Amino acid sequence: MTDTEPVLHQVSFERAEPEVASDTDLLEHILGTQDRMPGVRRIRDWARAELSIRPGQTVVDVGCGLGTELLELADLVGAHGMAYGIEPHPGLRGHALRRAAGREQVRIIDGDAGALPLAAGSVDAVTCERVFQHLHDPQAAADEFARILTPGGRVVLIDTDWETFVVSVGRPGVVARAIAAFRRRLPNPRAGRLLRCQLARAGLLVDPDVVGTLIVWSDEALRAMELLRVQLEMAIADGTLTRDEADDFESELIRAVDAGEAFCSVTMYGVLARKPG
Repeated sequence: MTDTEPVLHQVSFERAEPEVASDTDLLEHILGTQDRMPGVRRIRDWARAELSIRPGQTVVDVGCGLGTELLELADLVGAHGMAYGIEPHPGLRGHALRRAAGREQVRIIDGDAGALPLAAGSVDAVTCERVFQHLHDPQAAADEFARILTPGGRVVLIDTDWETFVVSVGRPGVVARAIAAFRRRLPNPRAGRLLRCQLARAGLLVDPDVVGTLIVWSDEALRAMELLRVQLEMAIADGTLTRDEADDFESELIRAVDAGEAFCSVTMYGVLARKPG
């Protein structure tokens, strides 16, 4: 662990189950499905290897969600290290808290990626997966990661570029409109391609080897369709699709899944950087 213990500003560690937001069940299902995707597991394995975490160190998982990766990091730092999870969503934070029960080296905090409640130079490693696509000011988050890292500390950012999203079914015009509408609803839909420059602007030394992984939805995930149905309903509500267009697309996707012909994927990128010193 670093000599400077992280300092928490205007926030306390979560110890009791927080209020659960109405969308928590859907988010838990989506994130749990993504946790099991081979592409997600591959890029997380790469991230842990590149962070070179040692027992006794302090690590932070920004946007820890269900706490899946946070607990992996806690295993690496051991009983004498600290693993902090930052998660602003109260329902997901509650889920992570339940999973981390009894793990004394784990702390889960309500916080914002652009204003972390941690002292400068107090963290050995930072990981952040699929958070930047949701940020209006991702550069502020990159700057914060650089601020809290100790000299020589490492950060791995992993995020999606939604312009790489492909689906094998549906009328091309309908699919193009639906995907474009989805991208418009994200503050930073091309996050993956921007990670390197944002880390460099934060004053970090960026590794030239960018890692990419293809996230492919399983037939099980496509058949469940919870996230897709939410997006289709939004597209209907904002006038992007008609009800008939959305229903036809859903029916075609189910038919393709049942026939073993469906394919849906997107590319995630991983970037490693170090703080000079």
